Amino acid sequence: MERLHTYPQLNVVYPEKAVFFRLGGNVALTELSDAEHARYSKLAAEAYTLCHPQGRWMIKKTYSIKDGAIYFTDGNILHGKMFADRLSEAGYVWFAAVTVGGEIVEARDSLNDISAAAVYDAVASEMADETMDMLQKMTFAHLARFGGVLESRRYSPGYGDMPLEEQKVFYRILEMQDMGITLTENCFMIPEKSVTAVAPVMLQKQ
Repeated sequence: MERLHTYPQLNVVYPEKAVFFRLGGNVALTELSDAEHARYSKLAAEAYTLCHPQGRWMIKKTYSIKDGAIYFTDGNILHGKMFADRLSEAGYVWFAAVTVGGEIVEARDSLNDISAAAVYDAVASEMADETMDMLQKMTFAHLARFGGVLESRRYSPGYGDMPLEEQKVFYRILEMQDMGITLTENCFMIPEKSVTAVAPVMLQKQ
């Protein structure tokens, strides 16, 4: 069960509506002029081609859960009481990481046009989220063969009471250096548009 599933290239469809909402638009209420729509579409299409989604995931069995932390047999410990409480009946943890690469970030940072940079940033952010959604759906389909269920709600280091320093646990377990991801001293991921997540897994049989 504890096998690293790696996807070096993922064909993620451009999430147009999500990007538009992130930019502050409302499909039902906002109307763009033809010129504005053409410019927006061109920038978004350019940004999309600069995203290179990849991801990996692993399911690990817990050893024990106590004092707001999850202990694994390999010595890794994941802190975060809110998430630990969610695992009281699950017994397994799904670890996942995705990135859209550094090219889109470098391109965004090279732009002098603030509005264009905002479009690039929105596309990169939504593509990262969409990649994680895809990974979660792939895992759900995989687990169905084992009578397992992956909870839809996921958690990430830095949110709730899970310290950002827990990124180090993800980094070790998922061997994220092979994805071209590094951690800063403050545990921020580079490339910037990278996302990690955990979720409870219920397994009826192995």
